[in-house]
Amino acid sequence: MARRLDFPQSQTQESRSTDVALFAQDRVQANARWYVEFGGRLDRDGVVGRFNLTPRVGTAVLLDKSANAVLRGGSGSSTSGRPRRPARSGSSKAASSRDSATMA
Repeated sequence: MARRLDFPQSQTQESRSTDVALFAQDRVQANARWYVEFGGRLDRDGVVGRFNLTPRVGTAVLLDKSANAVLRGGSGSSTSGRPRRPARSGSSKAASSRDSATMA
């Protein structure tokens, strides 16, 4: 099954923006051989004017006193910050579901 996309004319889109990000992190050390780190990142996307908050957490356990063996782990989330389908040129509405776009 094939899908055909017809575009009426070539269009040029230009966007200028300033993206801003803030990252904060803290470490809690329960004892000499174990600690947990908490952090978060707040991003402002200048193109769409949206704020994204992405949390992170990590931990490390020293398996021996000399710190030669360390077990580490962590998790976090992230967002791309850009819409999947950009708005049509000259319109404030999002592109319809039959339009295809790739942003790099």
